[in-house]
Amino acid sequence: MPWTDAQLAYLAGIVDGEGTITITSYKNSRKGKGKEHGRYGAKFSIINCDEGLMLWLVENFGGSSRPMKRNKINKAHRISYVWDMGERAATPVISAICPFLVIKKAQALLYLEFRGTRNVTGAQKHGLSEKVVEMREIVVDKIKFLNRKGPRDVVA
Repeated sequence: MPWTDAQLAYLAGIVDGEGTITITSYKNSRKGKGKEHGRYGAKFSIINCDEGLMLWLVENFGGSSRPMKRNKINKAHRISYVWDMGERAATPVISAICPFLVIKKAQALLYLEFRGTRNVTGAQKHGLSEKVVEMREIVVDKIKFLNRKGPRDVVA
């Protein structure tokens, strides 16, 4: 579906304020050649209290929306919803909103760089090359740094 600039700019604003763009590495040991193989997962999501916004996102960009599970429900708080997409479906969306992002542009570019390594021939059957693993680990470290909690130095 071709999106308008207005739709892309609006989504970018929501992602900048309420979105998550991240990549995580999970270590596991598999049998085969005695090597440790890493698994990686990319995440693109938005959390918000407005169910109408979530429906708009699903209608215009795909993905899915659901109420968030909460351990403790405070009756003073509204229900939060999460909208997310699978890695493959999110890639063209992130690519399209990238020119409109302000705060999370660096994370979006790292996401796209990471996704580029998913197309390596035979990677799933034969494990990842050391070069791809090294590149992915660098991307994971960079995105963790960008997404860290706490005060940030302001760049003028």
